[in-house]
Amino acid sequence: MIVAEQFAAVHGTTKWRGIHWWPKAGYAEDMADVPPNLASAFEEGVRCVGVEAPHAAVAMFRNALAQIVQDKGSESAKAKNTLNDAVKQMVEDRTLHDGFKEWADHVRTVGNAGAHQESWETVPLNQAQELQDLLLHLIDTLYVQPGKLRRAMPAMKRPKTPTP
Repeated sequence: MIVAEQFAAVHGTTKWRGIHWWPKAGYAEDMADVPPNLASAFEEGVRCVGVEAPHAAVAMFRNALAQIVQDKGSESAKAKNTLNDAVKQMVEDRTLHDGFKEWADHVRTVGNAGAHQESWETVPLNQAQELQDLLLHLIDTLYVQPGKLRRAMPAMKRPKTPTP
């Protein structure tokens, strides 16, 4: 869908220019293996990046991280009062490996900056774009690749041939 406006009539010819393009270009990930709440939060964050709303984007990416905790976290992680404590619990439970803790902390911290602008410096658009890439990699590792592996055809052994 293209929303356009007439901007000039030259020599009897009407010219139009696009104002809004939908869907936004540059995003076409397969989210079939991703829980709907997580996919929705991530995709909303992507749309926010697309309209250059970085604070809203990083807040939604933080929400996506919270959805990962709800889906992949143990009951102990889900019961934590803060997302920070929940991520720590997931690392302790080995639900997330140590390297992902740093990633998750980064998503959480920048997301806090987007959600609480009164206490944090401005989040630039390029930082929101980087956070989008980081979270997409996390989603790919936790959901997309395991889904592809589940669907991959298993290797088939040949039947034994009788020996004469």
